[in-house]
Amino acid sequence: MKQKLHIAERLTLLKILPKEGNFLTLKSIRKLRESLSLNEQELKKYNVVQTGDQVTWNAEVDKTPAEIEITDFCVDLIKSKLTELDKQNKLEDEQFSVYEKFIEKGD
Repeated sequence: MKQKLHIAERLTLLKILPKEGNFLTLKSIRKLRESLSLNEQELKKYNVVQTGDQVTWNAEVDKTPAEIEITDFCVDLIKSKLTELDKQNKLEDEQFSVYEKFIEKGD
């Protein structure tokens, strides 16, 4: 599945992906992390700066979302994590658009 994602959504997904699991899960997540991560061209284009834990970029340039290939397995992982956060009332505002794309529109 291809999903159009802005920088904030990509960073949000990177934060919620599982950090542990079996070998096959970790292998799939590693590939997804690489796809979601910003490459050198994007870092320059969007003027990305990291200060401590905070990442900033030129949002004016981030008009067109990147199209990211996400396997069905990883889509299921993302949906599971977002559903879990929702049930626990732990969804954060920054996760809103990702939730809409994967849960609301994804079903």
